Amino acid sequence: MNNRLSYLGEKSSGDYLPWLTFLALFFVCNPYISLFRLMSSDLQPESAIFALLWILTYFFISRKGLRVLQISQFHLIYLGVVVYSFAISCLLDSYNIRSIGNYLCLLLFSVFGMWVEKENRLFLLVLKTTAMITLLVGFLQLLGNSYLFDFLVVNTRTEGFRGSTGLAPEPSYYGISCLFMIFSFDMLTEKDKMQRLFFQALLFFQIIFLAKSFTALIGLVLWLASKVITSGKRGYLKLKIVAATSGILVSVYFALVSFSHSRLSYLLRIAYDDPFKMLIKDESARERLGHIVYSIVGFLKQLPFAIGHGTNSWSEFGLDQKNQFDWIINQGGNRIMSGYGAALFELGFVGLLIPISTLAILWNCGRNGRAVGLTLSLYLFIAVPLATPLLGTLLGIALSRRRASISS
Repeated sequence: MNNRLSYLGEKSSGDYLPWLTFLALFFVCNPYISLFRLMSSDLQPESAIFALLWILTYFFISRKGLRVLQISQFHLIYLGVVVYSFAISCLLDSYNIRSIGNYLCLLLFSVFGMWVEKENRLFLLVLKTTAMITLLVGFLQLLGNSYLFDFLVVNTRTEGFRGSTGLAPEPSYYGISCLFMIFSFDMLTEKDKMQRLFFQALLFFQIIFLAKSFTALIGLVLWLASKVITSGKRGYLKLKIVAATSGILVSVYFALVSFSHSRLSYLLRIAYDDPFKMLIKDESARERLGHIVYSIVGFLKQLPFAIGHGTNSWSEFGLDQKNQFDWIINQGGNRIMSGYGAALFELGFVGLLIPISTLAILWNCGRNGRAVGLTLSLYLFIAVPLATPLLGTLLGIALSRRRASISS
């Protein structure tokens, strides 16, 4: 067991507590599964708990001692963001704590990813296992009961015309999980192209045919476009454009024909006829767009001194703005359904450091890293929380490789 978990002949955390390493990675890849049902939110705290336990174990048991504390300047940026979010919070109620937790989790998982990068092979094993399990679960839900395995997840919600939920609360989150696993295979298996393409195709299939998630499909389109843009070989550029376009068209065709009564098919048909009509007819799309627009407007209205609105003024601001954007549904509630939008609205210029640093970290991690970074620059404005475990973990892995390339 120890030999399989060792990395380049060095001592790894797996030599000490292999099961803790496995559990931490498992919940990072499956953040919606809940053992203890500690919270009513979609993302469950198990991933953060086991990641923190792993970090503490690695620090106290590792023979490297204080040398383990080699962190990046980007971690200091994230730490500054956490401190600032505390400073501008008027009250530490449940919403403010969850909002601050978003930034704290980004810091936590980036540290975890930087140190766990030594467990590359175990991470890949967990990713492959998760991809196969979610495929099986999604199939069983599609063929049988939509709420199968919902005892593992808090707040499962879907309808007959929507897709499978997999091991997530709803089809959109199932699709987003598959999308981030696609990014993970891009980052972890750069040299083994056939293995990467096989599992990415498997996850691509789950997004289109099982989750049937329009939100995840947008991410796929952005990722394919980013792969073309960041291609370093001009000789293959036209081929990649044709392949990417063909893949999108084939996926859309099968989604329209095979799932004529699904929500994905419904949205694609509306978007094909008139994209603006989709925002009028689909309430969910209007609400998601409302969160993006309102959060950016909130940031721009504070220029040139954007200090942020804090973590408890979103609902009031949305009510003030809804008359200006009457074609967008009222954002409703206290939560901002936009990762980058929340950072800009709540923290102002300090929040702007998050998208800038995310792109900077991934841009220096090869062509695959640049493609992922470019995709996230746009995609994280959609309803993807910054606390998503694989997001911070991938940033930490990129930081570890960046440090290794500098030291060599």
